[in-house]
Amino acid sequence: MWDTFFADVVVALVGAVLTVGIAYGTFRLQLRHNEKRVLRHLIWDLEHRRALSIGHPMEIPDAAIKDDYKRAGLSVVDIRDRVRQTVDQVQPKSNAQAYLSKMMASCHHYLEDSDASPNSYTFHLAELQRNLHEAVRGVASSVSGIDAGEPGSLAYSKH
Repeated sequence: MWDTFFADVVVALVGAVLTVGIAYGTFRLQLRHNEKRVLRHLIWDLEHRRALSIGHPMEIPDAAIKDDYKRAGLSVVDIRDRVRQTVDQVQPKSNAQAYLSKMMASCHHYLEDSDASPNSYTFHLAELQRNLHEAVRGVASSVSGIDAGEPGSLAYSKH
């Protein structure tokens, strides 16, 4: 019995270390998979936003009292909230965090700028779309397996 004791202990320790290593590796893979899923969903949502599908920006007289202006603002608030939810679901040290922060800041800027000059809100939306697209490209370059779709590009697609 004692002649195999040390061998049995070594085998048990190696088994325990391998089990912990496999569990940790699986955990890390699952975190990465969930992060990609959440980021892909956010980008898909941005691609399908009608508010971000800006043809030719123009001054809109009395925009503050028009429904389109109000809907655009509500859409940007919803985008900001979706980005905030994504921030909460992505790992704190993820490379995507900086780009998600830029997305939130861009939404804040739109809301402030359009509130200050509502008649120019389509220009502010075009700027927001460009800023979001730049951030999406940053996410795609920093996280493998993410495509950099253009916000608003699929807003009127039949898919």
